[in-house]
This record gives sequence, structure tokens and C-alpha cells, in this order.
Amino acid sequence: MNVRSPKDGVPVCDADRVTAPDVTLGRRGFLALSGGAALGALCLKPGPALAALPSDRAFRIFRKGEEIGVHRVSFEATGDRIISRVDVEITVKVAFVTAFSFRQRGEDHWRDGMLVRSSVKTDDDGDVTRVEIEEGRGKLHVDGPSGTLNVPLGMMTDTSFWNADILRQSQVISAGKGDLEPIRSTPRGEDLLDLGGKKVRARHFEIASSSGRGGDIWYDPAGRWVKSTIRTRGEVLDYQLIV
Repeated sequence: MNVRSPKDGVPVCDADRVTAPDVTLGRRGFLALSGGAALGALCLKPGPALAALPSDRAFRIFRKGEEIGVHRVSFEATGDRIISRVDVEITVKVAFVTAFSFRQRGEDHWRDGMLVRSSVKTDDDGDVTRVEIEEGRGKLHVDGPSGTLNVPLGMMTDTSFWNADILRQSQVISAGKGDLEPIRSTPRGEDLLDLGGKKVRARHFEIASSSGRGGDIWYDPAGRWVKSTIRTRGEVLDYQLIV
């Protein structure tokens, strides 16, 4: 079974295929997260999105057992919108000298469960980019380093891993470049995780992208992102939930 597109043009998945966003590598060979992090996916039953304010998420990022950064997502309700804010900061040092740095800050506005505005600034080791997205005439207008494009209302950026509705996407908007990236994932069963001394059963998904990079992600029974492992160009990064 394949991904199919309904009349409104928003990609969804069927029972045998699932999707996931991409990660990219920084130009010095260390990780730069295009949109923050990789994300696994599964097909979900249709339902109201963002019915309640999501809980904040924060992760420590480790490389070869050494903590190199943090990834935070926070939420605010204002009027008829929910605002999500993403803050990713990575610093890799060699002999006390910074060998690589990455910073990404983004703010997304959601209305009726759909992305209607996004503003993301990425500093990939000194290479600074901005991606701006705005709703208009039933579409999302994307302006970024890759140029401008219009995509169907209902698509998301790859900073939206916290939102379970991203699991219906067959491609996402890169928050670092402003282009589109095909995505998919494979269910790998259920694992028992230790989260701050508490045992939690979580759904495990292996992820892949058209670029060949990927990893694994885990969600708890409530659909909350609780753990990730990212693999790209020989690097392995672990996301550990701050509880």
C-alpha cells in the first residue's frame, strides 16, 4: 500500500506505510539538525489535533557519551492559536576549542491543528539561514535559501516532531533550507525505557530519508516524544529526555 494524497493535496499515509522527517550533517562533519531532530512515525486514526496545550519537551544531546547540546520545545496558547517554540544548541569541542557549533531557533503558529506561520533562524557553524512561512489563499508560502514555493495547507516543517499529525506526512518542509524532503519510517515494536528512574513502555520506530540518513525514535503511550538516536555519516547522537 502506498501514500496517497486526498483532494486537498495534503499527504496522508495508509496502513502499510509511515513517514518521518530528515536530519542533516553540518559542513565540518558533525551533526546539524535540519529542523532540530529526526522523528519516527506511524499512521494514526483521524482526530482533533492540538485539542490541549502540549507539554514542554527538553532533551540533552550526547555524542560518544559526551553531552554536546540541548533541544527544547515549549508551548503557549494565545487566542485561537497555539505557538510552539524550538531552541536547539550544539557545541562540539576538541582540546577545549570549539570545533563545531549549531544553533536553531524557531517559532510556529498553529490554528485548528494546522501550521499557519513559521519563522526559523539557523546558524550552522557560522552559515546563517532563515526560513519564513506564511498562510495565504489556502496554501503555505515558503521563503528560504532554496527559493520560494507554495505548498498545501496542512504540511509542516521538520521542527514539528512533537506533533503527532506529522506522522501523516509523506514529506516535510526543511526548516534549515526551505525545500521539501521525502520521509518514511518503519515500526520496530515496543521497548521498555528507563526515563529518570521510571520504566515507560514506548513505541519504537526506525527512520529513514531520501538522503540516506536516519535513526530511531520512541513515543510513550500518550504519543509524546521520549527518546531519539540519530545516525548520519558515521556519527551517532543520543537524545535523552530531561525529566
